[in-house]
Amino acid sequence: MRKIYSIIAIFAALTFVSCGREEMPEESQEIPGQAGNDGGQAHDEDEGGVEIKAGDDGTFSITTGFENPFTNTPPTETRSHVSGGSKVYWSSGDNAIYVFDSFGGKNKFTSTQNNVSETRTFTGSITSGSEIEYILWTGKTKDATDNSNRFIEPGGDVYNEEVTPGNGGSVVEWDRTKAGSVLSRNLFRGNTLKVVNPQNISTVNTFASSANIAILRRGDHALRNVFGYIRFTVPQGADGNAAIKSVQFSADEDMAGEIQIDYSGEEPVTTICANGSKSVTVNMRWNGNTSRYEDGTLFAVLPAGTYNNLQITITPFANGASTQNAATGTPFTLSAARPVTIKRGQYTDCGILPTSQPSSSDVFTQIVQLLPKGTSVGGVCVDAEHNALYVGVGGHIQVYDITIPMSPALKKTLTIFGNPRQLRAYNGKLYVTARETGVWVYDLAKPLQPTFLKHYDTTELATGLDVAGNCMFIGQRQNGVEFVDISTPSKPQHIRLIDTDESQSVFYSNGYLYSGEWSGKVTIFNAKNLNNIQLLKTINLQGYGDGLWVTGNRLYVSTGHHTPSTQNAEGHGMEIWDVTDRENPSFISRVEFDTFYKSGTDCWLPRPSGDGKTIFCGDVYNGLYVVDAETETNPQIIAHYTLSNDSAVTSLDLANGVVYMATTKDGLLAMKCSRALPCVRDRGTLPSNASARYNYTTTTSRYVAWKPEKRGAVHSVASWGDALFVGCGDAGLAVVKVTRTSSWWNTTVTPETYATLNLSYAGGVAVRGDRLYVSQGREGIGVYKITEGPVLTRIATIKEDLSNDETQRYSCWVSAPNDDYVVNGVRSGEGYQFIAVGGTDQNPTFTFRGSKTRNVNYNKYISEEVCGGNRLPYATRDGLFWIDLSSTESAPVSSMITEIKSSIPCGVTNFKNGDALITADGNLYRVESGASVKAQTASVGVSGLPRWDGNNTLILTHLLGRKFSKVDVSNFASPSVVYTEENLSGNPEPGIFVDGKAIIPCGYQGLLIEK
Repeated sequence: MRKIYSIIAIFAALTFVSCGREEMPEESQEIPGQAGNDGGQAHDEDEGGVEIKAGDDGTFSITTGFENPFTNTPPTETRSHVSGGSKVYWSSGDNAIYVFDSFGGKNKFTSTQNNVSETRTFTGSITSGSEIEYILWTGKTKDATDNSNRFIEPGGDVYNEEVTPGNGGSVVEWDRTKAGSVLSRNLFRGNTLKVVNPQNISTVNTFASSANIAILRRGDHALRNVFGYIRFTVPQGADGNAAIKSVQFSADEDMAGEIQIDYSGEEPVTTICANGSKSVTVNMRWNGNTSRYEDGTLFAVLPAGTYNNLQITITPFANGASTQNAATGTPFTLSAARPVTIKRGQYTDCGILPTSQPSSSDVFTQIVQLLPKGTSVGGVCVDAEHNALYVGVGGHIQVYDITIPMSPALKKTLTIFGNPRQLRAYNGKLYVTARETGVWVYDLAKPLQPTFLKHYDTTELATGLDVAGNCMFIGQRQNGVEFVDISTPSKPQHIRLIDTDESQSVFYSNGYLYSGEWSGKVTIFNAKNLNNIQLLKTINLQGYGDGLWVTGNRLYVSTGHHTPSTQNAEGHGMEIWDVTDRENPSFISRVEFDTFYKSGTDCWLPRPSGDGKTIFCGDVYNGLYVVDAETETNPQIIAHYTLSNDSAVTSLDLANGVVYMATTKDGLLAMKCSRALPCVRDRGTLPSNASARYNYTTTTSRYVAWKPEKRGAVHSVASWGDALFVGCGDAGLAVVKVTRTSSWWNTTVTPETYATLNLSYAGGVAVRGDRLYVSQGREGIGVYKITEGPVLTRIATIKEDLSNDETQRYSCWVSAPNDDYVVNGVRSGEGYQFIAVGGTDQNPTFTFRGSKTRNVNYNKYISEEVCGGNRLPYATRDGLFWIDLSSTESAPVSSMITEIKSSIPCGVTNFKNGDALITADGNLYRVESGASVKAQTASVGVSGLPRWDGNNTLILTHLLGRKFSKVDVSNFASPSVVYTEENLSGNPEPGIFVDGKAIIPCGYQGLLIEK
């Protein structure tokens, strides 16, 4: 059973935090609509969201919605009725509003609409000759009774003594001669206007459907909430149901009862006027369709104001809630530490409720949901010096002001391409690894308003990140650790890439770099002199390695497991090492976390607190552990916070008294904790010689290497006549020509740079006819006309047509498998995008026709050419997909073969007779185009992404293994390896053949050209 070691004492030391933004000033705007004897003329009012039209029959139609002052991201989840994004919606049952006119009439307007919508249209009539003054919504249906009324207190300009206004448009009690003059005070009363008690939740993530009221008057541009809210989250119990049946809020002041609304000032003010109650009960929803009590984030509706001695009484379920009449446990009460202010239209958050009485030793005293459940959050980073919090969320970086740590204010949202994994703020710059798309650098001259500075290309998934002095360190999984010169942050320059087992996180301290390896190790480098980086030591952990942190001479490293059979002795936990002697670290202790297996999100991380005794450990699906390591030989778990089902911790960071925790499905949490303090880093001795550049050599006699003039990784190559177009990453695009001179004893191959195109990034390149396509990262795909020379003329850019999602308008790879399609590789998200080609030679057009993703797309898993019938093969871990490119109207998946499951270093190419050839597990598989079964299988003993020369030869490149093989398939049943080039200094990507010779992009080793 999953458990919470430390219950969350929300009210024990709570000062409520309002998460709503201040109201935006209303625009001065009159609501038109005076009714004459002829029914009046039509008046349109689009601006501000209110539209009033007069019909020919004397009726009016009013289209309106609710105020939405909370347009910031993340949505504050304040609702007027029905939950939905960051806006307020009408629900299906909202079909009546009440319109008060200037002659005292109360007029019911009704709607026939029943869809959930942001605005709704109501029709009705008002008193002849009058004008619309107020609109009131009370959540009533058109068939329900409502006795709410508008009152003018004695002394008002249009009040007749001893007479009150009537219902249904009656006007006899009003002095029409004074209609439209300034009123002294406007009150709305009636026993149907009230704060209901109890409030029975009818929809998760909102509040009781009968529990809200909104009003609009002349000059407003939307219905305005008259209440405020307390937001709280009911956790899920072990049985999957809500762990709490009901909560009761109570205070010294009235919280429920009949109300009056005073809207004579700038704001509608609501007070309890009769049948008052000093408590409000909120009951959880029993969903009969699913037979469960529903957990989630909910709201209690209250009048705005200050409440003294506010308490919450929680009634938990005793042993789960599998039936509607399930037994409840003993209620317990928590108290707020000080008066709590509820603001109109805003909510005050009391976080995730505990399920039992907290004790005085609890670690977390308040938890606030900063980003809602269902939001997947990546890396987080606190810049304590500038009170800034940087958060990676779904293709964006959100920037928050955390001057009030438990109530961050969103200041800016940046679009980033890829999945933000780790973030570092250092020396006025923000560095972000985005896995599939490398590293992104932002200028923090204004810490709360970052500006884009530079994208830096990496040869593998950029995961780990640290920065010290003039060097950036990037953990690139199976490619190891990359060292990058950032002396000029806007122009990062590659220094060296060194293989490790599988680097997930990196950390620099006092001249040494530590790399957490997925293989269950930590690799330690002497990185004082970047011209002479030395691998000093590899230490073995008791589980898979990942996150780490070094403070002084102590290394804290988290571990996890990846097999269901792994036991505690070889799995989840946190280890402490003495690294006084970096070449001989000594193990101090280990704390064991619960055995819990679930694959999918794999990142474990420790964050030592500045208090010198506490370590916060994210353990993915296992949740968050808080470890007291004051006695470092015997560290103890003092709290364990578990997440909802299928949610995992992805990142965390510390501010003064607050833990910010990112998750995959529980959003972003701010957790108030006195033990949380930023761990101030002293990087100590900084690395020297950032201008060093490692020389990637080519020692084989079979190939000659060409390198770009600027420092860049060669990713791709395509040919046109005697020219090679080479995508060189950050070094842009190069045009290379090769001269071959042969004698009886030797062949001399001389590649020369013919021209360069100074692009900020060039990844994939593809040639189709006399057109060149170039992947240009955040700039999309550049389309060039090729003429003799060759000369390149840019004729188009494919960007807006790549996707409706701006975070997917990015290009890492490009292919042109037939005349009618361009295929864009995004690596993540939409994977491969299929773009139909149209228009003319000089004015081409491009149309998005769908996407498909099934692999970690940091390499080419599709063929360069279609197979028979214009079907494009796509090799994945699930099997081989066929994408039908026979029509430019659509690109559907036509069929699939599941018996051949490709792995990371394998792939597919077009082959003889229109077939496809797939590599997997050292075998070659031949499949007829569109087939769902394989035709032939042959064992070759080597792996790699295949490319075919059009005759009898394959080249298989293995990016991660730094090797490639040339294979003879003259006899497919018995293929033979011609040779294998191993221990390359670069990372080979899929190659091509020109005149029977293999040409292979090989990262920083350059372009390898077979002699």
